[in-house]
Amino acid sequence: MDKLYVTAELLVQPQYIDEVRLLLTTLANNSLQEEGCEHYEILACISDKNSFSTFELWSSSQAEAAHWQQDHVKKTVNQLNAFIQQAAVVKKYKLLKN
Repeated sequence: MDKLYVTAELLVQPQYIDEVRLLLTTLANNSLQEEGCEHYEILACISDKNSFSTFELWSSSQAEAAHWQQDHVKKTVNQLNAFIQQAAVVKKYKLLKN
């Protein structure tokens, strides 16, 4: 089974940066407890303080799909939607092999 790499880019309304930092940190900590979550990082952009990204590594596409069904994910996504300037850009990748 191929591992799945996932990124999400969020552009936050400036007045909600602290709230989003807390939400994303909690999301990462909870996600790391899920079966199949091998890595979950939150990145803050150096040149644009309103921009955040997540970097996730899942053991399989099935594990990542199950992640979206978790109550903590649904709740966090709903809360984040009130704080972002536009829809998050989520991209999924597989590792290129030689």
